[in-house]
Amino acid sequence: MEKSELRREMLRRLRSIENKEQKENEILGKLRSTRVYAEAKTVAIYLPLDYEFTVTKLLGDDKRFVVPSCHENSDEMDMVEYCEYKVVGKHGILTPKAKFILAKNEIDLIIVPGSAFHESGQRLGYGRGYYDRYLEDYHGHTIALVFPEQMADELWNIEPHDKPIELIITKDDIYENR
Repeated sequence: MEKSELRREMLRRLRSIENKEQKENEILGKLRSTRVYAEAKTVAIYLPLDYEFTVTKLLGDDKRFVVPSCHENSDEMDMVEYCEYKVVGKHGILTPKAKFILAKNEIDLIIVPGSAFHESGQRLGYGRGYYDRYLEDYHGHTIALVFPEQMADELWNIEPHDKPIELIITKDDIYENR
């Protein structure tokens, strides 16, 4: 299946997930029991769109949280300190108004969004490559919190810039890829 076709199918599935909150709570419980999350002091999350995993439920945990901020004039992003005040940024993505940029080596864990995932650790993003570029020289941990509906049975065409995820956590499984 072509990447664009798979993205469309996964977005359709994401928009029709049943028992979303229950699944999220089960997956978050698994995340919180991992050594990687327990030891992380600074965690990068994303500000979810309505159909994405509500990773912002983690904000009450005793961690320092950062979120992506996309550059206005390029396809690059930085991770900035999370704050309550947000504006609609590039591509309609919420972004914090205050922009205290963190260096990559200050981030212990990045929770990575995506449209589709495979048990091999591969992730299919939304097509702009922000996370693949950001992860290129990132040396910390990566985790994806994934609804079972997002797991692809077959692997799509993997390109050299596609970066695998270290841990994929679903309601039923944890896939570890090193």
